[in-house]
Amino acid sequence: MHYRNALKRLTSVRRRRDGTPVAYLGCGAPFEASFEFLPLMRIGADTREDWDWAQARFLRHPGRPSAWISMKDTIGRALWDGTVFLNDPDVVFCRTHRMRLSGTEKELVALTARLFASQVMFSDDTADFEPGTEGAFTERIADIYGRIAGREFRPERVPGLRDVFTARSRDGRAAAVLNLSDSEAVVPGSWPGDKAVLARFRVEGGRTVFAPHGVSLFDGLEEA
Repeated sequence: MHYRNALKRLTSVRRRRDGTPVAYLGCGAPFEASFEFLPLMRIGADTREDWDWAQARFLRHPGRPSAWISMKDTIGRALWDGTVFLNDPDVVFCRTHRMRLSGTEKELVALTARLFASQVMFSDDTADFEPGTEGAFTERIADIYGRIAGREFRPERVPGLRDVFTARSRDGRAAAVLNLSDSEAVVPGSWPGDKAVLARFRVEGGRTVFAPHGVSLFDGLEEA
């Protein structure tokens, strides 16, 4: 009750003096108690510039800064997006300096955030931006974002595979395979190479093998 009253008072201002509306972003707040007052909510761990944080993982810290943990939180709480919150999955990266994530891993972070959340923020210093390399990567991510804009995706875990997920758009025309595991994954289904917008897979013996720490995106599929 004390938290609810405090939050009600803190968020009572709905417009600035110039008349523009105010939106409140919650970070580290208790989720269920915040549904009524905080439309924007950080829904997981900080996105670290590395796949995981070995020391914190050894201590089994569940909310440690980690690209892997952040994406699992984003996928696990995707149902909240557009229902009780506009989900904020923290940041994505396009830069190469001060960065331990590979290009494929940065794609996975960026697409996970865009597929299952509403607010996406970039953590890059424009003053240090390198147009020839980072600019090209950013344009590619922006192009993919534009391709899936306005579509709703629902994640589903692939049975029998740890940290491997599929997602299909509501219109059935687009789909993604997200492999957050450390191993290659054979994912059942029809994954036509000519429909791949982002291809982090290979076909071997009639099976489609998806790369670890990678995402593949398909568009123009036949409706399910």
